Amino acid sequence: MSLLQGQPQRQKRHYRSLQTPLEIVGIVVLVGIMLFATVTATNVLGFEALTVIVSGLILILGRILAGLVVFMVGLYLANLATEYL
Repeated sequence: MSLLQGQPQRQKRHYRSLQTPLEIVGIVVLVGIMLFATVTATNVLGFEALTVIVSGLILILGRILAGLVVFMVGLYLANLATEYL
């Protein structure tokens, strides 16, 4: 497009969100299953140090996930309260 004809018009782009909440839950469940399988595999193979590390990782991720769930419930209840007050 030449400069004499003016600025080119921008096309509107419709962006889809990266992942739906259901897809995120599916990924979290898949990662959890893989971590438990890793603990079992390292235990069977006799890698005690790696078993301890992966087990600790599962504990930490579980606490983070529980905190996120509490946070999400709190946000839902706060939005619900502001809607009715």
